[in-house]
Amino acid sequence: AYCVRSCQHITKLPDAAAALRTLHELKRHVDPILAARKWRVHKLYEVCCCTAGGKNTAVGGFCVAACDGSTAIRIALRLRAPRSHSLYSFEHCLATLLHELSHIVHQNHSAQFYELMEELGKQHSTVLKRGIVLDAKGIPVVGGQQLDSSRHNPASALAARDAALKAAEARRATGSIMGGGRLGGGGGEWKDRRPGELALAAAEARQRHWDAEHGLGEAELELMSFAQQEESGNVQLGSSGSSTSSDAVPASAAQALWGARGRGTWQQIGCPMC
Repeated sequence: AYCVRSCQHITKLPDAAAALRTLHELKRHVDPILAARKWRVHKLYEVCCCTAGGKNTAVGGFCVAACDGSTAIRIALRLRAPRSHSLYSFEHCLATLLHELSHIVHQNHSAQFYELMEELGKQHSTVLKRGIVLDAKGIPVVGGQQLDSSRHNPASALAARDAALKAAEARRATGSIMGGGRLGGGGGEWKDRRPGELALAAAEARQRHWDAEHGLGEAELELMSFAQQEESGNVQLGSSGSSTSSDAVPASAAQALWGARGRGTWQQIGCPMC
């Protein structure tokens, strides 16, 4: 079947039942997308600062793709803030999952990757509006907007200020892409680009900014790369974390893979739960 085949949460952490409900809800939201695209996710699971795959707290999730353009062997999501273990919002987790699903096709953060991610967001909005997404009782979840991390209603004045700061940074990033030229004047490449191209560049800049702030940047790609190598058997690590492959593996690479496997003490932080 084209769907998320299994969900696994961390049973020892607080609010474990809520975490499992989040994974199951995520599955219900993306299963229609996977079915339409004929994609599979064999395993969707939670990682944390004190468990396998979560020791590098700079990574918010990762996808181990089968590199066939349609299958994820496993997708890991950080459902909680490190150390406090407070659960992230469902919207946060869904945005991360859509990012990881895009890695089924593109194992990079190219423009094509972000175009696909934009398509998945629009597709999610469509299945919501059509009542295809069901809740835990089998009742259609109708309505909803396409995810945009900068547009959620703030819960407090502090949250509003944080949102304003993030929006300002996004505008700065967008300005750097468009050339920063004055409207109607010279000094920017924007005037040579079509409106659709400008809109796409602005959307990509906003999404890259959100991703970088939530552990979906270069560290994620490095961990993905070596986790995929381990799955394919190209890299083996001994009990001490040293490479036993015939090919020399840099120390930084061995550390990345060791962190992906959740072994040793690499980047492990003091955790009140473990």
